[in-house]
Amino acid sequence: MIHKHVLLFLRFTFLLGLLWGRAIVISGNSILHQNEEFNTLHAQQLSKCIITIIETHFNRDMTLTIQSPESWHSVYQNVPNIRTTFTQVLFEMINSHNLISYVTLGYIEDYRKQIHNTMKPGSHILILSGADGLEIKMAISMLERIRHDLRNDKAKMLIVYLEPVNTEKQFQYAGSFLLLSWRAAFLSDASVLLLEKIPQNKTEEIVYYFKGFRWLPEDQKDLCSMLINKIQKNAVWTSKDNRFDKKDMFPSKRLTNMKNCSLTINAHQMYPYLYYTDSEFGGVLFKYLEIVKNRTNIQMKFERENATKAAIHVPIIYLQNYKECIFTYPYIKTHLTWFVPSGEPIPRWQSLIKVFNADMWIFICVTFTSGTLIFWWIAILSNISSGCRLETRLSLYCINSLQNHLAMAIRLETEGPLKVIFLTLWLFYCLQIYTLYQSSLIGFVINPGDLPPIKNVKELEESDLKKLSMVSFSDDPSGYTNFSGNIYPLCKYSNTCYEELARSRTSAVLDHRHHGLIFIRMYHTTEGKPSIVSLVENLETLYTTIFVRLVGCMLHARLETILRQLVNSGIMNKWIENFNNAFSKKYYANLNIKHAVSLNLLHVQGVFYLMIFGLFLASLVFILELLCYIVKNKY
Repeated sequence: MIHKHVLLFLRFTFLLGLLWGRAIVISGNSILHQNEEFNTLHAQQLSKCIITIIETHFNRDMTLTIQSPESWHSVYQNVPNIRTTFTQVLFEMINSHNLISYVTLGYIEDYRKQIHNTMKPGSHILILSGADGLEIKMAISMLERIRHDLRNDKAKMLIVYLEPVNTEKQFQYAGSFLLLSWRAAFLSDASVLLLEKIPQNKTEEIVYYFKGFRWLPEDQKDLCSMLINKIQKNAVWTSKDNRFDKKDMFPSKRLTNMKNCSLTINAHQMYPYLYYTDSEFGGVLFKYLEIVKNRTNIQMKFERENATKAAIHVPIIYLQNYKECIFTYPYIKTHLTWFVPSGEPIPRWQSLIKVFNADMWIFICVTFTSGTLIFWWIAILSNISSGCRLETRLSLYCINSLQNHLAMAIRLETEGPLKVIFLTLWLFYCLQIYTLYQSSLIGFVINPGDLPPIKNVKELEESDLKKLSMVSFSDDPSGYTNFSGNIYPLCKYSNTCYEELARSRTSAVLDHRHHGLIFIRMYHTTEGKPSIVSLVENLETLYTTIFVRLVGCMLHARLETILRQLVNSGIMNKWIENFNNAFSKKYYANLNIKHAVSLNLLHVQGVFYLMIFGLFLASLVFILELLCYIVKNKY
């Protein structure tokens, strides 16, 4: 929908242009009222002309929309409704030829507040009956309806003006209509059809000339301001020949030279695609726009955020419910993910037990218990079968098994092949476990590792971390309002937030994955491990693109062509890789990592804890045995 003050400007400039040519007001009456009634012959000739245009230039696989004064007569009742003959003839011809499916559009009360439909026409026909103030207001309403409710700025527009226009006024009329179509409805692929009636001799019939007018981008001085200063007469239809003298009513419009005009670019931060500092801009899309600038001969002025009048917004979120020529194809996608503190270091006293994982410790305990019981049962069975007097205290065999696991010698009497084979396998197993434990213990004494960090969004929600966001779409021109991260406090300064995350380890930050990876490289422990990690799962995956607000399909096509060439050739991915490598080298060079580590008492604190526990347990057992002895002898 066109903003109110823009519509007022269009109405003023259009009326001023026509009044300057003295083409409208003559003693307060419109040209419409100074000409004879719109007769059937006139209607038939004009309809034949339009049918030829439909057959030759319009995409008949897509719907055609037709707007006429009759369809808007309910709201513009003061406009004379005398053109019914022409519209009836036109509709009859379209139906009889079965050329194209069409719909008639008209006034709908308060249509600006209604839900947009999904209609995507391929062409439009606007039928205008006069050029006074009220009828021009109606014409702007027709274009506004197209702009608001129909989603195809690539559609072709044919403006048919029913009143005969003198030769000297035709360019002025056509230029005003073409400008109105471009600025009010962003339809640049438009042509105007004007009538010039040339009477012949009294004995001859009247010959109708329908002249087509167009404009080409290479003829204009300032395309950035969406001004048309030169138009061309491209084709003439004569009722005598029933054909056009040329077939270029809608020539192809390619934007190759914008003659050094200036466009404003609204830059949004999104590394590595576009970022800026106080003094410069950078990023993949910035380099891309520099190529567009050089190849299209255009000046670009980059503004930081919130430049509402900018012609191009980059990059923004792609939404599928937008019209043609608004967004470039979303080649780029960005992942929004949470960045959380890395796992807490495991206390060094736990290095003695962290050598093996839980499953391994369970296996060792089960094997230890089974082996001890087997040795105990062997001793009991030997005493029963052969009358031996072997020690059968279970505690003794527990101590023997523990000594075996610690590679200590024990005294054990056994005989028989099965018992010897079992003992051999047992000692081999204990030697393997001892060697494995001892070899792994050195590494765990130096670095016992880290506890696992938060892995998914569910664990993050269950944690007590303060959640912050580096992402906001409140000022995004796309109107993306369904972002789930809007509920979190916005972090204004990324360095501050990530430093708090790395140092205090009490917060989590939502950010673009590419941007967050920079800070993962910045903050490391002295051992070289990152202090920040990202969750494996992404909160959202969004497609980013370039929003073309002004100039329309011509500029969009130029941007799209160059962007597609860069993506298909792999240059875009190469640029992203180069940016990431450059930042990696910059931040890795400043890391303070200790590559040589010397052992100290802190590394072996687990042994001291074990010794203290052993002394405490031994003292406790000694006291209990002493008390039991005293109680036993006393009672």
